[in-house]
Amino acid sequence: MSRINRIFARNFTILAGSSLSVLAVTILAPALPAMTTAFKDVPNSDLLVRLVLTTPALFIAIGAPISGFLLDRLGRKPVLIVGLFVYALAGSAGFYLNTIYVILISRAILGLSISAIMSGFTTLLMDYFEGKELERFMG
Repeated sequence: MSRINRIFARNFTILAGSSLSVLAVTILAPALPAMTTAFKDVPNSDLLVRLVLTTPALFIAIGAPISGFLLDRLGRKPVLIVGLFVYALAGSAGFYLNTIYVILISRAILGLSISAIMSGFTTLLMDYFEGKELERFMG
């Protein structure tokens, strides 16, 4: 693979990976009305369904410092690989889980994986780019 192709693949991977945090929340929003209907017999289901949308944000904030520590201690690649693997499992969990409480737990785990992904790809940006090149890439 040529140097230009490797740089393109690297930059594409960073951009694609950085978008995963946004996808985790926006993809779920249209399903909330159906979830409210599906869990209508569960006490406080309206609140619990809304928590499904907001729980990842709380756990992103909790997990970010831990992810930063692990990125420095273990390296970028292992943390990102585990984060992406857990993201795939926890992000798809709503498809095969059938109780709102377990779905909430999976969303908390998803938030932790997003914290690893966000921190990891941001760190990679700082590793690979600086100055005008960073500004151009971020734009």
